[in-house]
Amino acid sequence: MTETDTIWVASAGKTSPTQGRITVTPAPRTRLRENLSRTMTIMRFMGAYLVRVVVGKGVLKSRAARLGAFACVMLFLLTATILAVILTHDGAGEATTRDLVLTVSSLSSVVWTAVAFLIVKVLMADAGTMMAITHHLPITNRERQRAVGVLDGATTLLIVIIGMFATSVSTLVNFGISAIPGLTMCVVMPATATYTVLEMSHRCCDLALARTPLGPARQPILAVVLFFVVLALWRSMPTMLAAITSTPEPFTVWSLVFHDIGLHYGAPAVIGCFVVLLVLSLLPVMVLPTSPLDVRHRFVMFPLAGISNRFRNAAPQFQALFRSRYSLQAAVLSAGFVILLATRIASPSSVWGVEPMTIGGFFQFATLAPTFRTFEPRLPASRFYLRMLAAQYALVSPMLVVAVLIDVFTGHPAHSTALAVAGVCGSALITIAVGIFIPARDDNPLSILLGCAIMLAIGTVLVVFCGILHLPATASIGLGIVSAVLLITHSIITISDQRKAAR
Repeated sequence: MTETDTIWVASAGKTSPTQGRITVTPAPRTRLRENLSRTMTIMRFMGAYLVRVVVGKGVLKSRAARLGAFACVMLFLLTATILAVILTHDGAGEATTRDLVLTVSSLSSVVWTAVAFLIVKVLMADAGTMMAITHHLPITNRERQRAVGVLDGATTLLIVIIGMFATSVSTLVNFGISAIPGLTMCVVMPATATYTVLEMSHRCCDLALARTPLGPARQPILAVVLFFVVLALWRSMPTMLAAITSTPEPFTVWSLVFHDIGLHYGAPAVIGCFVVLLVLSLLPVMVLPTSPLDVRHRFVMFPLAGISNRFRNAAPQFQALFRSRYSLQAAVLSAGFVILLATRIASPSSVWGVEPMTIGGFFQFATLAPTFRTFEPRLPASRFYLRMLAAQYALVSPMLVVAVLIDVFTGHPAHSTALAVAGVCGSALITIAVGIFIPARDDNPLSILLGCAIMLAIGTVLVVFCGILHLPATASIGLGIVSAVLLITHSIITISDQRKAAR
């Protein structure tokens, strides 16, 4: 009998209507090929979703806006790279300086990977709503989960590349191709190992929690656990940096383990470790299952009848934000962050812990716009925007007041508290603007990531140029106010344009 891709099995010895029917059982090679093919089909489907829903909606549907956003991101990367090249130029060509830069970069790669993993997992917690559009396809839930895993990994990789771009390019510019092995051992391999450990741990914990009474709340629980992991990693950085700069013994700093393997066992050992790392990084996505992608409810039934009587026409904006599941999760996180900052010695202002409360602004416009196009089609865009802004500040204000009082009673510097208050208020403007410019339809996290990347690039470039020009404090404050006014104006114009386009 010759080997074929499928094995034909005829059912026999059964008295049923299907007796004699021939069934086909796929061979392992065919099954693997089909699984990969279906996963790629889902990825292409999600690529079309990205183009048509994320990029093709909002301000990015304009070619000029897309080019402008791309130019801002490129300017951000170019500025960061130039600054990194200047900072390390004095030691260009020296092997000692090169090794020091590379070993310190190993810490940066680990931190960037952990932070990117946390951001992606928090935003992808609601991927079930986005992936609901694939339910009509002839695919299994396992294949759908695998596609989400690939999307997770690709997004994390993109964030790490952007974060490490300036350091990596400046190292190559100043030290040449001799830095490539060091970049592989000190940047690429530690980042891959960090992602593999975090992904395996996250999947195992997710599966364990799904089988307990805490299953419905497993995503917020995992987000909090991941945050404390990242916080612990961040707090260990000064100790690890001191160990690196003091010429440590081999295999005593875990982020340099691959660097030490290369020094003591040579290139073949490093190549073998790299291959093993690549296989292990793909193992969670391809082999380990995850819990089902649930489509969770957006809102929690809080008794807010008084809002309807007090705010009347503006009540939907307040109710949608106050009853949002995102607002509830953000309130819990903010309370924890405020307490954490308040109990730390020489920590930043407790007001910075209120930042998560502004997350709801990302979803406000996408949630409310369809309703108001139907019931209040003639509502001015400016009034619609002001209602969203008022609801956002009404949600943030109680926690903000508590954090300010904590700063007052703990004797925190007044200027630091004022700066933090301005930062939180500005974050509320930015989250609403991101939700307007690139609406997060179906609660998809891709719109949020793309919008935040663009806003971060623009903001960073402005801050860098303010530092280069050595603007006084009054000029910087004036520039911030002008930027806020322009952001509000453009948000209102975008709301008006999108409502006209929807008609």
